[in-house]
Amino acid sequence: MDTSQWYLTAGVVLCAMAIAATLIRRLPLSTSMLYLPLSWALGPHGLHAIDLHIINDAGVIEQITKAIILISLFSAGLKMRLPITSRLWFLSLRLAFVSMVLTVALIALVGIFFFGLPPGIAILIGGILAPTDPVLASEVQIENPFQLGALRFGLTSEAGFNDGSAFPFVLLGLLLLTEPFNTSHLWRWFGLDFCWGTIAGILVGFGVAEAVGRYVLHLRTVHRQAIGLGFFLRPA
Repeated sequence: MDTSQWYLTAGVVLCAMAIAATLIRRLPLSTSMLYLPLSWALGPHGLHAIDLHIINDAGVIEQITKAIILISLFSAGLKMRLPITSRLWFLSLRLAFVSMVLTVALIALVGIFFFGLPPGIAILIGGILAPTDPVLASEVQIENPFQLGALRFGLTSEAGFNDGSAFPFVLLGLLLLTEPFNTSHLWRWFGLDFCWGTIAGILVGFGVAEAVGRYVLHLRTVHRQAIGLGFFLRPA
């Protein structure tokens, strides 16, 4: 399909899902369960309207995947209206880091000792499989920014954290596959990709959110501007 057909197809599908949102909430279904058969119907086995090759169209698939992940994580982040000092964040950190590291390690060990996989491939598979899916877990996440609870908040925040916390292990797996084993490479990965990447990502995320929130409040109170962005601001 050309660009105009892509936009038309995506627009029709999204409009139809938005109109049917009320009906879908009444049924024991999730939107993912509807998107799957729809994509099959539009694919090579159905109407052949969409025909993507996993290798030839890798660039297009990568961009589509990035957009889906960014939208999913951004929508999950908007629901977490808690200050950084809240104790509920400790639950999120335990799930996203302690549980994540253990899960990656267990998957890697199973791959190495039970399936005979090289360490690089085993760690890479662990980094890919360990994170939970923020899209598929949407049914048990926070439904609105003011709905707080340990279980729902933990799942929602962990869905936003886990991709970032699993990414260093994906890089480690790729490093072991592309470079010969070298202690200096491992130390560089640990210091740059794991420690610095994780800490900097958390600080930048909270810092940018705090700066934007304060700037919007300043525009509202001083200049009477930026009206209508209340959903992006956490309560004081």
